[in-house]
Amino acid sequence: MVNISAIVTTHNNESNIEQCIISLQGIADEIIVVGALLSGATKEVCLSHNIRFFEQYFLTSDNRPNKATELTAHQYVIWLNSDECLSPELRKSILEVKANWTHDTYMLKQLNSYCGKTIRYGKWNSGYSVRLWDKSKQNYSPAINQKERLQQSTTVKPLKGSITRSTYGSIAEHLEQSARQADLWAKEAAKQNIQLSILKGLLSYPVQFITSCFLKLGFLDRPYGVILSDITAYESFLKYKKLRMYKKQLAKEKEVKSKPHNVHPAWINHTYADTNTQQKIDKRSEQPHILPISKK
Repeated sequence: MVNISAIVTTHNNESNIEQCIISLQGIADEIIVVGALLSGATKEVCLSHNIRFFEQYFLTSDNRPNKATELTAHQYVIWLNSDECLSPELRKSILEVKANWTHDTYMLKQLNSYCGKTIRYGKWNSGYSVRLWDKSKQNYSPAINQKERLQQSTTVKPLKGSITRSTYGSIAEHLEQSARQADLWAKEAAKQNIQLSILKGLLSYPVQFITSCFLKLGFLDRPYGVILSDITAYESFLKYKKLRMYKKQLAKEKEVKSKPHNVHPAWINHTYADTNTQQKIDKRSEQPHILPISKK
């Protein structure tokens, strides 16, 4: 039987992290929580379960598993986000692997929970990704999320069961977050001068909705599958709309900066000083005007 280190990456998700930790108990011989600026509530949950936690800063979310792996004590690693937990079926599969480890990496299926309902279709069906691996054989990277991109020498096996990820608890929360994400994307895209295709922007909503709702069978998760397809498609359209707005805004700011500042001729012979907070005027303008005296 092998020993497994569990990595839980978080950013103050105390409402879900306890459920994540509980699902790992009995499987992981070590649980490490890693995050940036952990709140007091998150730390309290970790301490109540005798979990080690580290506050670290990562350049990107893709670096998190590898950075956290450096802190682990065991050769075999499983990684979850704090809003994810293992299903009973997946726990059983991992316990079998723990008793008889035969492959370099194992693919785990991820399902999303939206407003309390598990989403199995549409664009939110995440599919399989590598979450359980031998760190002496393979480092985690975005490339190994896809089985076909794994090293040819790496042996891979999918496991039965799933990781369930809690996403949004309400539609209002999703709409608010969707608008925020679209705004952040548009600002960054405008700074990078990403070219805007008006036709692509106009077609983004219908294309995204048809793809998610019908081609990927999102309507089978009704009613939330249809709602998800609608909000996701609208977010795509909103990105292009806001990008167009921010590009116009940046163009106006650039135009204003490029215009020369005209100086009025009346101010040429005037100088200013801060001495005694008085405005000093050129001496030529201070000369008294003497009227000529007429002789009688």
